Amino acid sequence: MTFVRIRPIPQSLVLLYALGLTLIILITLQGESHARPILLKSDQQSYSLTPSLSVWVDNKEEATLEAMLAGEYNDLFTPVGNSAPNFGFSQKSVWLKFEVENPTEKTQNLLLQLDYNLINRVHLIYQKPNGQTESILTGLNYSYHNRPLDYFYYIFPLKFTPQEATTFYMNVQSAYPYSVPLTLGSYEHFSEARSNRAWILGGYFGLIIVMMLYNFFLFITVKDRSYLYYILFILSFVLFQIANFGLFLHIFPNATWLNLQQRGITGAFAVVFAVQFGRVFLNTKKYLPVLDKLMLGTIAFSFLCISTSVLLGFQYATMALTIIVLIGSGFQLAAGLLRVIQGYKPARYFFLSWTLLLLGSAIYQLWSFGVVAYSVVTIWAFMAGSACEVVLLSLALGYRINILKQEKMESAQLAAEAKAE
Repeated sequence: MTFVRIRPIPQSLVLLYALGLTLIILITLQGESHARPILLKSDQQSYSLTPSLSVWVDNKEEATLEAMLAGEYNDLFTPVGNSAPNFGFSQKSVWLKFEVENPTEKTQNLLLQLDYNLINRVHLIYQKPNGQTESILTGLNYSYHNRPLDYFYYIFPLKFTPQEATTFYMNVQSAYPYSVPLTLGSYEHFSEARSNRAWILGGYFGLIIVMMLYNFFLFITVKDRSYLYYILFILSFVLFQIANFGLFLHIFPNATWLNLQQRGITGAFAVVFAVQFGRVFLNTKKYLPVLDKLMLGTIAFSFLCISTSVLLGFQYATMALTIIVLIGSGFQLAAGLLRVIQGYKPARYFFLSWTLLLLGSAIYQLWSFGVVAYSVVTIWAFMAGSACEVVLLSLALGYRINILKQEKMESAQLAAEAKAE
């Protein structure tokens, strides 16, 4: 039998191969040093601007409009890649840059949409083909009437002349966690997207309001305190979500201070009533006394968050609210699990509901801190989790009332039998 001797590969060749492979990977990850412009087409309805965005964080906030338009800061911009830039809790001045070119033979009237509303300052600057500078300033710090279009997101109507390229600069700054998902689309595309969003929000708020009214009538009938705290929790949570989507702006368009404060205040009250509902529903004072004290501490900290927001400013309460939501949800989840282990059957619905809400909330909060990128999942996960929670908590209340009725009937029957003997 003949054996073929395999000669060892020289170490120098292996080293060169490894270095070449590493170089290829680095070049692939680096990508392009400059973002490509958006090229408009006659038959395309919408464009995502993310692949064409470049970003620069002005840490010293020294950039001037004149220097920006003169291109003095162009070398400081870096492409954002394929994910919408997410800045988390950053109050620094952020500059975005993108270029749109219209190679077609016709003028195109399009809408630029910033698909997120919790931004204090949004300043769009660009130069028209005739050299005139256009500047649009809006955001939560300004009256709702400052917005180019009546909508809770930021919409800018733009006109692109044939065979012309336009460079846009956008300066954004916020005390809230925020992302900057930018799209460019036709009026028809915007109208369709607006209609779809209205259907989703209408179904969501409709479901929660129906559940609130249903449990309100049950509260009138059974007079159980847990129903009252559940109703107050839903009410404050609905107000928080309305503030979160900027829907209060339609009601108080010029009340800038109120519009800045309402998210923190309504969110803190939602935590207060949610935790209090959990204490009463699970009877933690009797069965989980240590955890009950921690839950009372969460309620106290929520009221502190409200006073901080009013007295010192919403920016100081925003991060505190984010943390307290996670802590309060964790205590609710722990209390529900422990009561399930203790054999309390209604706690199973309670535990499942808070698991779904905490999952949606965790995804949203991870996005808030800049850990995960902006996407449809990160934005709508909290809504989906809260909708499931509202339904499951209502089922838990019904189950709890049935158990209480059964226990009452059994007690009455035992009393009757004892009396008969």
